[in-house]
Amino acid sequence: MVVTSLQESETLHFKGNMGAHACAVSIALLYLRLARRWRPFSLLFLRIEDAVEDDAQDAVVAGTEVRMRRVTLIVFGCALFEHSFDRISLVTSIMKVNHYESLRALLDDSLFQRPFAEAFTTAFTHATATIMAFLYIFNDAFVILVSVYISMRVESFNGHLDPVLTKKKDVTFWERARRSYDDLAKLTRDADSYINTNIFVSFVQNFFFICFQLLYFLRSITDEGLLRNTFRIFSFSYVLVRTYMISYFAAGINDHSKLARTKLFSVSSRSYCREVHRFLQQAANDEMAVTGCNFFRITRAFILTVAGTIVTYEVILLQINPH
Repeated sequence: MVVTSLQESETLHFKGNMGAHACAVSIALLYLRLARRWRPFSLLFLRIEDAVEDDAQDAVVAGTEVRMRRVTLIVFGCALFEHSFDRISLVTSIMKVNHYESLRALLDDSLFQRPFAEAFTTAFTHATATIMAFLYIFNDAFVILVSVYISMRVESFNGHLDPVLTKKKDVTFWERARRSYDDLAKLTRDADSYINTNIFVSFVQNFFFICFQLLYFLRSITDEGLLRNTFRIFSFSYVLVRTYMISYFAAGINDHSKLARTKLFSVSSRSYCREVHRFLQQAANDEMAVTGCNFFRITRAFILTVAGTIVTYEVILLQINPH
């Protein structure tokens, strides 16, 4: 966990915990709301799969399941490592600061030799930290997996356009292609209506941790041991990479939708017809992208905006804290 290491001052630690708990509670409430709407949300993807089975021109995305499993293992594996690193470094730091000779001595003093209420509070705090860490990574993984599925569906659609661009195709073919593209665009819009709040909270949560850790690095001058300081650096890098991965996979939807428009400019003059013109107009004016509560669209340009915002915040902190 990021915030559990912030012990430089009571005020800073309190603000960090309040922000972290607010993010966790928001995520829990969002998924309680999504659970009530899970059936119509899942039907969005089932309809696409059914349409694929009925449409010979649009095959099932090869390797989608494998890629989603790999992404899931990587995301949760990194999260498990980060949280384990946090717990181990925190225990090591406490043992160093309080001069405990062994882990058993720490456990005896923290749990077994304390009043029940105090021991319960300590255990509950650590359990809460684990639950919060799970909520953070679950939300990020959910957004990534939905983005991966949609982007691979659009990528598959683009792949089926390549062999026919220079061939003569009738109006019926291009009408079916346009309708397939429209189905994917509708899937993106409908899925975004369900998860755009989750995306917004995900970015708020990650930006909070990034900014808070930058503030902590500049204000905190404590010696809690090499392992704990190494964890802080690793945790900050991990949050940066996690934020980039969310942005990258979500922006893939927009990237592949733009590629479809580019491909349509290469349609053979023998095949060009009214349906191709309608298809081109739709692809040019209806770009697919997921949003954060409709405040921002996640594209490649948005990734640069995020990076610029983080750098600007760091520069401001360096000016305020020159030492």
